[in-house]
Amino acid sequence: MPGAGAVHHIKAGHPVLFSSRHPDELKHLVAGLGFLAQAGTVSQAIGFGNVLLIAVPYHALPQVGQDYVDSLRNKIVLDACNAVAARDGPDIADEAEQNGIGITSQKYLPGTRLVRAFNTLNYKCRLENSEQAYWPLVQTACRI
Repeated sequence: MPGAGAVHHIKAGHPVLFSSRHPDELKHLVAGLGFLAQAGTVSQAIGFGNVLLIAVPYHALPQVGQDYVDSLRNKIVLDACNAVAARDGPDIADEAEQNGIGITSQKYLPGTRLVRAFNTLNYKCRLENSEQAYWPLVQTACRI
């Protein structure tokens, strides 16, 4: 999912940093995207961006929030994560269902300016329909 959005940001002239706990695994992804694309660690991405897009398995969210609580504080975080019981476990999926996923995400990413976004659109839709009306919203959010 992040790759689809990043392609459009790069085409619009915005630098993008893809992050992972294993940034070397992202070299193939950024290689064909040009000089505005780079790969780095999660810490590097948090320092790099004014707006961060997080798209991880939902069960990873508590650890991300715990590991990066100080550096995430006051960041705008676009949360594209979904809680899926079969992948993330029934406990966290039930919590998100009962309390609301936005409230649950905010609990795990305290101090962020959380926005739930892009969690219902398939990445192929973003690649194939890049000129659709929803895309300017992404451009605006990333200029904040």
